[in-house]
Amino acid sequence: NDLFATLCDLVGVDIPTGQAMDSVSFAEYMLNKNQTKGLRETLGVWRIQWKQIIAQSIRQSEMKLVHQYQNDRFELYNLTSDISETKDISNVHPQLIMDMFEQLKNISPCYDKWGKFDVYIPWENQTMKKRCLWFKKKVKRCELPEGQMHCRLTCATCDKRMCTRK
Repeated sequence: NDLFATLCDLVGVDIPTGQAMDSVSFAEYMLNKNQTKGLRETLGVWRIQWKQIIAQSIRQSEMKLVHQYQNDRFELYNLTSDISETKDISNVHPQLIMDMFEQLKNISPCYDKWGKFDVYIPWENQTMKKRCLWFKKKVKRCELPEGQMHCRLTCATCDKRMCTRK
């Protein structure tokens, strides 16, 4: 996804307004391998089916976090020692998963999870199945972690680059 900005940079034209908003040029690096300023430190990828995100991943250095969206399952791989992604090491690095997932949320497109999911409602001291529509009815509910995780479109405002809290 960075080819667009790189090609524009190489031929000396501006990126057209509204195009390639998340594209980062690596033209300087191509011309000088020591010029690493401005290169991506992370790369996010989203798998979308029927207008719904079904999986998302982020790569940071040699680590890759995969989030299976429908079942909230996380997988973590060290791509240096496991390029085929066969050895899930998520149970060994829970803090790294949380950190990488925060980064992924910061760069993710705005989306709402389809269907019902478990929500712990502290003022009722119980867990119930809810949809994003439940959060939309009272925006204050968006402060619950499940709203921030599953209902980003409902519980956030989208600017041209990312979701931000209301």
